[in-house]
Amino acid sequence: MISLKLSVLIFVCLVNSIEAITKENAMTVCYFSNWAIFRPGVGRYTLDDVPGGLCTHVMYAFVGFSESSPNKITEMKPADDVNPNGLRKFSELRNRIPGIKLLVSVGGWGQDSKKFTTVISSAANRRQFSNSVVSLLNAFELDGFNFQWLWPGHAGRGGTSEDKTNFALLLKELSGALEVDGHGRELTVTAPIEEFRLNEGYAVADVCRYVDFVYLTAYELRGPWNNFTDVHTPMQGRVFEPETLKHFNVMEGVSLWIRRGCPAGKLVLGVTTQGVTYTLKDSNKNGLGAPIEGAGEKGEFTASEGFMAFYEICKRIQNSWTINRDGTGKVPFISQNDQWIGYDDIESLELKVNLVKQKGLAGIMIYALDMDDFHGICGRRYPILEYISAEMKKVPSATNYDITFGIDRESYYD
Repeated sequence: MISLKLSVLIFVCLVNSIEAITKENAMTVCYFSNWAIFRPGVGRYTLDDVPGGLCTHVMYAFVGFSESSPNKITEMKPADDVNPNGLRKFSELRNRIPGIKLLVSVGGWGQDSKKFTTVISSAANRRQFSNSVVSLLNAFELDGFNFQWLWPGHAGRGGTSEDKTNFALLLKELSGALEVDGHGRELTVTAPIEEFRLNEGYAVADVCRYVDFVYLTAYELRGPWNNFTDVHTPMQGRVFEPETLKHFNVMEGVSLWIRRGCPAGKLVLGVTTQGVTYTLKDSNKNGLGAPIEGAGEKGEFTASEGFMAFYEICKRIQNSWTINRDGTGKVPFISQNDQWIGYDDIESLELKVNLVKQKGLAGIMIYALDMDDFHGICGRRYPILEYISAEMKKVPSATNYDITFGIDRESYYD
């Protein structure tokens, strides 16, 4: 009788747990670029522009290392932070958007990669860094921490062969420090999908053991550095590609992480609201794989070499640029005269959403809020974010289904 009662109690608890979990949805992680406040006119983006109800997580990009203690993250205090796009105001988003998770990221292209190598090089340095991260998160009452190191082990940016092992050690030790701190904060890594970068710097199984989620940068896979036109988020390989790029695409990149030992439910697929630009050598040769002079013209507001925001691209579409699609890579591109841009639209993003569902991934990360059509210049506001968010709200939480209960989420859609 006792055994029967216990079995019934366990069953009821399990059912209640599943019912509670099914109310959770896949993640929509939104990157906030703290430098976008300096763009002119309608390109200016501030924390006041962050929308409510669309993002489950907002990632603050970026903080740096302490100027006085190189093994620590910035030692800024809320009382000293008067930046209108700073961490203090960022932390106040929770007052306007209840339930939002707020994370802070260190890294990015502008961060000296050698500083990471130094921080992780010894147990003492790693401990000092981990303690400083916990202090920063506590000071601003944030919900997690992210690494966007470009890239561990990459000699061209000052990395060493020891980075791979030492980075995994740092993640292990920081994960432990966050657990001891006891606030349930998330530890995440933004990482590439190129096989050679994983070989250089990511002990994939260990990384995924110690972090809560890995955000995969499944964009900027092609660019002017390849010396020919191409969309930068191809879903799969194409016949015109050189052998070195045939397996460098969204689907194979996700599969690579899973094959190397990362649970699908810890992977978040990264998409972007920017396009990659090119200047053609010959405007009459304007298909995929066409020869180029270099990067395309700068956007009116982003003013950056090699890319434009979606709100700059959509204006060109309205101005009758020619639209084509990569039939195999499943991504659009536009051209006019000697200018060429590869980007994502709702049709191409639908395939990426389907990949999240089919593989049982944790959700989608969007880089970045400030490059979506956040003012509604071409129609409704935040068209990309709105679409992704709506789709992720239809998807059950991968972490709970695939890791906790081992349920095949793909069958949820049958």
